[in-house]
This record gives sequence, C-alpha cells and structure tokens, in this order.
Amino acid sequence: MGCDIHCYVEIRTGNSWEKVGKIFDHPWYNPKEPTRVDGDYEWNAKKTDSPYMGRNYELFGILAGVREPDFVRLADPRGLPRDVGMEVKRMSDGWGIDGHSHSYLTLRELLDFNWFQNGTEQWRIVSPEEYDRWKRTGKPDSRSKGVMGSLTRTVSNEEMEKIIKQGGEKGISYFTKVTWYETYKSCCVNFVTETIPALERLGDPEEVRIVFWFDN
Repeated sequence: MGCDIHCYVEIRTGNSWEKVGKIFDHPWYNPKEPTRVDGDYEWNAKKTDSPYMGRNYELFGILAGVREPDFVRLADPRGLPRDVGMEVKRMSDGWGIDGHSHSYLTLRELLDFNWFQNGTEQWRIVSPEEYDRWKRTGKPDSRSKGVMGSLTRTVSNEEMEKIIKQGGEKGISYFTKVTWYETYKSCCVNFVTETIPALERLGDPEEVRIVFWFDN
C-alpha cells in the first residue's frame, strides 16, 4: 500500500499562524483539459495550496523518518504545532486515524539542513530491464526492495549478465540487487530546487513553516 504526504504552509501573522491559499503551481495541471469543481474538489486545478504533492519515500524519510527510516531526518514526528491554525487543524482532523506521523518544520530548518553533503547508499531489487537502466544511468526506476513468487529468482549481478546474454530458465522471472550512492539533494531534487525556493518567496524563514502528515 502506498504512502502519501499532505503538506500545507502556514505564515506567522502577529501572534497566530495562518494557512496560505492556492498559490503553488499544481504539478498535474493540464492546460489542454477543462477545470471543473465537484463539491469541495477542483479537478485539473491550475493552483494548489500544497507546496509538495509527490510520493517520494526518500523525502518522507528525511522529513520524519516515514517509509525510509535509515535516512538522517530533520526531526522525529512532532505532532501538529500547539498553535496550529484552525484551517490546517480542521483538515488534519478530517483524516482521523488514517492520518499519521503529523509534524511541522520551519523554512529555517529546511534551509539549514545539509541537502548537498548528506548522502546514502541506495539499493533495489530490479528486473533485467531495470538492471540495464542502472548500468546506463547509474540509477533504476524501480522502488522494489523484494520480490515474491515461486516463479521468481533473485540472482547475482554476474548471473544476471549471463541471463541477459544467454537467456534463463523458461517461465522464470529473474531479479538482482543493485546499489548506488545519492546525495539527499539528488534523492529529493524537486523538493530542494522547487518547493524550498517557493517557500523562500513567502517571507522570513522563521515565520514560514510547513505542517504535514501522511496516510497509507
């Protein structure tokens, strides 16, 4: 089952925090398709109130230790801020027990984190096609860390090379483990190069924060 993030931005206004509106470009907006409203939901919206909507487990691990606990994390989940704005609190409450690992981080904390020097060795279990991609680009697209089934075999890289050249047993799907090293920036390039700069445009890093939680 996949895990998604629900992330919103609050700005300090006087002694309280207020959620920003739909000011961020929606990553899945298609200008060739119509925009329509269905109840409280806007289909094919051009703007969104969420600064980040992707499913990046490496980022989830860095933000709160979710899905990828081996990453150096910015903080353990802190829960909602004690002074969270009513709008974000209402949205969080709407998820009930399906929402988990609630937390928040100031823009200052995001900026001070060493995205460029922190790094990690990554690994995945890949098919012959993804193995070839890993050899060509240094990184596969696969997110799998395991395969199951009586007709699957996990082999060494050397065996995979032979299977690709000579073929393997008929009816068997072959997989192998590959590893590579990535900086945290390269793991989370959209967040680092797009989301954080968008937050910087909103004001003082001490007065801007993201509030977020996850659901499975």
